[in-house]
Amino acid sequence: MAFTSDIKTYEAGLVERMRREFSRAREMAGKRRVYRQTLNELQGLSARDLDDLGIAPSQLRSVAYAAAFGK
Repeated sequence: MAFTSDIKTYEAGLVERMRREFSRAREMAGKRRVYRQTLNELQGLSARDLDDLGIAPSQLRSVAYAAAFGK
């Protein structure tokens, strides 16, 4: 005869909320890092390179934002 037990731990309250907030903060920091890196790389391109990509200089921030945040 086999016996199994299923023990689940439940973290409620402050600890769980702090864990979620730290996770969300790390995720947002990563997205901001992607945004800054993408924007810096796009700003480093020449006007001809941007034209080849079909990106106007006024669109750099929105393109970097879309790359980082997917919106």
